[in-house]
Amino acid sequence: MTLGTIHGAADLLREVIGGVAKLGMRTLVAIGPSADPAELGALPASASIGRWVPQARLWPYVDVAIHHGGSGTVLGALAHGVRQLIIPQAADQPANARAITRAGAGRYLAPAQVTADAVAESVQNIVSNGSFADAAQRLRREIEQMPSPADFAAQLPDLLAR
Repeated sequence: MTLGTIHGAADLLREVIGGVAKLGMRTLVAIGPSADPAELGALPASASIGRWVPQARLWPYVDVAIHHGGSGTVLGALAHGVRQLIIPQAADQPANARAITRAGAGRYLAPAQVTADAVAESVQNIVSNGSFADAAQRLRREIEQMPSPADFAAQLPDLLAR
């Protein structure tokens, strides 16, 4: 779970952590530089907090990514077929959240909608409804079929010549 490097409001983080804890799921929370771990107060035993976590190394172990909807996190999760609950804050994040929802690979909650109960309900729906996993895996396969950056770079001169 992360809200990115800018929008890590402690009250929002507490609601998300509380919602996931209601489901008995473990949560790793990356708070970035914008939140103070002390502001989160007492946390459930199922929650671990860190400023930064290596997302690329964690994706194989993630059931649901709960995040802000930044493009890097969205695409990282998609590349590994991970379902998503997005809480968009700014910039491209609302558009990314709507795109993931339309594609069926997740849901989103506006920050004003975030309560522990709303998070628990959303995550439970994402986990229990197989269509989210199916959509996330379909998108993963599509990404895998795309050319690698090296392959694309090799094709670039021909594409520019056209």
